[in-house]
Amino acid sequence: MTGPPVESPATSAGRQPVWSAEGSGWRDRRMVPVAIVVWVSCLSTHALFEAVMDHYARPGPSHDAEVRPPWVPIAPVVTSATGVLGVLGVLGALGVVSFMGVSSARRRLRGAANADGVRHPSRSVRHPRPRSWRPLWCGTVMTALGVLGTAALIGGLATLGADVVRWHDPAAAAARQGAVTVVVTVRVRSPAVASMRRTSDCQAEVVVRAMDVRGVVRSSGATALLFATGSDCGVLRRGSGIEARGTLERARFGRQPLWFTVIGGGISLREGPTWLDSANNRMHDAFFAVTGRLSDQGRVLVPGLTMGLLGQDHVGDGTGGDASRGEAPLVDATYARLLEERFRRSGIMHLMAVSGGHFSVLGVLVRRTGSTLHLPRNVVAPLQIIAYLLLAGAMYPSDSLLRAVVMGALVSWAWLMGRPAQAVSALSWTVVAVLILDPGMSRSLGFALSCSAVLGIALYARPMARMLGARMPGALAEVLSMTVCAQAFTLPIQLLMEPEIPLLSVPANLLVAPFVDIATLAGLLGMVLAPCAPALAYPPIWVSSVMTAVMERCAVWLSDGSMATMPWVEGVRGALAMAVIEIAVVIVLVLWRRRLRRRDAAGHGRWAPHGWQALRRWLGETRSMLDGT
Repeated sequence: MTGPPVESPATSAGRQPVWSAEGSGWRDRRMVPVAIVVWVSCLSTHALFEAVMDHYARPGPSHDAEVRPPWVPIAPVVTSATGVLGVLGVLGALGVVSFMGVSSARRRLRGAANADGVRHPSRSVRHPRPRSWRPLWCGTVMTALGVLGTAALIGGLATLGADVVRWHDPAAAAARQGAVTVVVTVRVRSPAVASMRRTSDCQAEVVVRAMDVRGVVRSSGATALLFATGSDCGVLRRGSGIEARGTLERARFGRQPLWFTVIGGGISLREGPTWLDSANNRMHDAFFAVTGRLSDQGRVLVPGLTMGLLGQDHVGDGTGGDASRGEAPLVDATYARLLEERFRRSGIMHLMAVSGGHFSVLGVLVRRTGSTLHLPRNVVAPLQIIAYLLLAGAMYPSDSLLRAVVMGALVSWAWLMGRPAQAVSALSWTVVAVLILDPGMSRSLGFALSCSAVLGIALYARPMARMLGARMPGALAEVLSMTVCAQAFTLPIQLLMEPEIPLLSVPANLLVAPFVDIATLAGLLGMVLAPCAPALAYPPIWVSSVMTAVMERCAVWLSDGSMATMPWVEGVRGALAMAVIEIAVVIVLVLWRRRLRRRDAAGHGRWAPHGWQALRRWLGETRSMLDGT
């Protein structure tokens, strides 16, 4: 005789079962505060470390090598470490103490289990009441503070360690003494692009492996931006190892801390790129060779939309043509600058950066292929991760690309483990992992823009689409909600880069949205076919250029006139002011919506179908009538 079904503890306690929407985790936002705390901790540690180190590195009589004591070189490190650990240690200790207190209270409430698995309270049969300073809500808050304090401590320690290593790197130490002529051995980690300095033809990101200063060779691991001219640009192939003689100095602007300017003819190839880097380099050269047959707008926009590198910025391998002299392809420089400015003023410049759109398209393609072939999930998910890594290697490296590939890999791994898609949780874990492994990313505006856009879309795009769907077609509501949410979350960060508000960014994104996916797919197909079949690669690349021509027309139309942008306050003040205004607008809208709901619930509101609802109902009734006849 079987007994009654046993109810799970979660269900019997009145909570949602583990398989519900709330329990499955697709609305899990618990890691968002952790990611924010880690980000703030990394930024604060960077600022504190630089302030302390700049104070001790300031020239003066007290810093003379003959008069200062031997402990002075490590004094800034000790001071900055003490400050960071003093602030973060308090939070970490608070977290440990609160966790121990909450665990102790829960053990006393549960008691010990006997042989039958029945728990009895440790003091009496009745559950003891918790102490007044330790109610349930207090325990939850203290546990949350403990987790946040631990996250802040981990982020601060990771940043402090990275800053100390970077400060004592031989290349950074030599650059702090001023511009110095050295011989370096570097590994090129990005394709060569047109230089942002007029004194050079091209630039590439490199990692310094060794440095020879006055006959003394020292190993290094610093990252730098290398500038070259003439035929030296043809040697800068992604993944290759080179030896160069030039001037090393601290960067005047930009994210890279060091600049290395090659003295003419001072580059020699020491090690070729790997087979994967060689394949990507050949694919890029073949792709740009095919796009060279397009019009100017296609030569500029198709590479930018496909791989994140505008056509006028490409520098070839030096096998012929203008690339052998280290020049960019023959694109009208004035037209290219004007086109880039129009895209920026119209608010669609983000289309020229590789982000989640490429990976979502590739992920859907891999999943549908696996479903067609009836492949199991434990085969499709690893293939999806491999496809993401290959796509990332074929694109121009950027901070938004790093966010997209890490987040895509986390989502695929969760799918492999049988977990549902959790965009907010995956984004939070991506931020935490990237910042701990590379704390310098906390100061990257590109990484911040990508993360904030995804966060806005993941949190509020679906509710806004449901709200707008009652007044407009569903497809239009989805595009509009995604655009508004992304723009709202990224606008304060955009103002840090450019103190102008693109007033027409929402209509511009709505106009170009139907053409972006087609242009991206056609461009990726053409890039894959270009190395082996240039003739077959041209038709999809031409289709992509037709789509980008529509984007160009929209940018030209919307960017003309003085009403395209509105000036704003510069710097952090402008960003904070915009954030406050956005929060105030959201609060007003929420209060207004609640008031309307209360009015409708009281029966004072008059219901009437909106225009789109009435049209949709009329179309449905007409179709049913015609089908019935």
